[in-house]
Amino acid sequence: MSTRSKQQGFVLISVLIITTISTFVALSAIGENRLQERIAGNQAKEINARAKAEQGVFDSYQFIKQQQNNDKTLAQIKSLISGQSEVGHYLLSADFGATANTLLITSKGQYHGATAYLKAEVLIENGTAALGNGGAVVACDGVSLTGGGLIDSFDSRNGSYSALSATSNADVVSINGDVGIHGGTNLKGDLTVNGTITQSGSTTIGGDINASKDLNLAQATVHGNVSVGQNATIMGGSIGKLTDPDSGNVNITGNFKLNDSATTTGALNYAGNLTKQYDSYDIAMFSGTVNDASPVAPMMASHKCNEKDIANAMPTTTSGHVKSNLSTAHGGELAQLEFSEMSAQVFDETNTTNELVTVYPTSLTSELWQGSKEVYVFDSVKMKNTMVTITGDVTIMVKGELTTTGGETGFRFNDGDTNSSLTILSEGTVDIGSDTSVFANAVVDSVNKKVPLTIYSSYESKGNNANKNAVFLDGAANMYAKVYAPLGRVEYAASGAMMGALEGKYIDISGAGAIHFDEALKHVGQESSNSQDITKFAAIYYHYPN
Repeated sequence: MSTRSKQQGFVLISVLIITTISTFVALSAIGENRLQERIAGNQAKEINARAKAEQGVFDSYQFIKQQQNNDKTLAQIKSLISGQSEVGHYLLSADFGATANTLLITSKGQYHGATAYLKAEVLIENGTAALGNGGAVVACDGVSLTGGGLIDSFDSRNGSYSALSATSNADVVSINGDVGIHGGTNLKGDLTVNGTITQSGSTTIGGDINASKDLNLAQATVHGNVSVGQNATIMGGSIGKLTDPDSGNVNITGNFKLNDSATTTGALNYAGNLTKQYDSYDIAMFSGTVNDASPVAPMMASHKCNEKDIANAMPTTTSGHVKSNLSTAHGGELAQLEFSEMSAQVFDETNTTNELVTVYPTSLTSELWQGSKEVYVFDSVKMKNTMVTITGDVTIMVKGELTTTGGETGFRFNDGDTNSSLTILSEGTVDIGSDTSVFANAVVDSVNKKVPLTIYSSYESKGNNANKNAVFLDGAANMYAKVYAPLGRVEYAASGAMMGALEGKYIDISGAGAIHFDEALKHVGQESSNSQDITKFAAIYYHYPN
């Protein structure tokens, strides 16, 4: 073989070797590229899954704020969170956090097979919108409803109350006490009682009933659901509305007794299911499905009693601060008085010449507002045939009793004035009676966070004064009042209508008048620096379950 042939064979082998090596390098590079593409693709999927998890957390945050505006409790918000999941995007779940006012939100993000978990600890504090608790009637130790009045709701941000635009969000809550309903009360809202509910007569409950202990219904019409923590006795009436598929469910943890004797005025009808735990019941009159397993426990409201610590929140005054008593003109003639933020003219009962006396407010500090505020301080307030016009934001503190009697008596704003407000701080009793008119057509100024009239009472109904009212409302005329008296009894026996809300130690509603809960109060905070609704992230981190 020639040298030339040998060289050509060597070149051919070299080319084949180089080509083979290049092919391996190319194939390795292609495999590496494919691996990198897969890694990049998986990373992209992981990033998208994390983005979905983040979307779930932030959506849950907005949902929580929305439910707070709807006055939902922490427990209710927790139970509703999972229902906000978006299939294929994220799945939500919630548990109570380490403290009583936190929720631990878990969001499982999903994207084309990739999964990421994000946990967020959300701090939730009930707003101080209405009275530290958002409800039409909120009592610490119990409620009595007699007289057959109407309790419903409206939103003054949309104007004054009208029966045509009235809503059914007037919740009645007893934080730690029983509720008695006797008569034809028409409640358009939920009834939530951490105790026993006893009803007689003919009553309409336009929402749900939740009782942590026993429930005794004589002849009630309930439009929502019923949940009882212990035993239930139901003699007649109806539960649920056929037009509402989510109503009419009856959950009883203890014994259930249906009275089907000859004295029963009517059979019990209900639109949903009956769930019970024990066998002491008569099901003959029921037409729905009976489920013996695991009844749902009643949903208790997360309200707090005396959240403002009213006794310590009241401003401290000395004898030098106390002004002359505000009294009416001598002789019983109609008196027209004016109060502004800077000065006021009053009749001093010690002044026998029947002349007006100019008084001035004193700068006081309190936990009820930020910094200092100008406050008129009186030993007592006795108004008869006296109408007081309020201009600006006026605060009156009464060390003793406040009483109003006589025709054309009360408080008012000038025509067209929607920016003024009156706050009354009472250490004694408040008795608003007769034909007293108190801001009858006023509405909440939700823009400037003002309520027409707020009454704070630190009077304690205890000992020999256990049955004495801290606040007694007995007027025939309409009034607007937001009452906060967590240490004392509050009695509403008026024949007129009251717009606003009531909170007290024990609340007795006996008049034929109506209570129209103003839902705008839920969106108006008090003036304290820590009073705003708080919904914020306390912690947020990625989570990898075992």
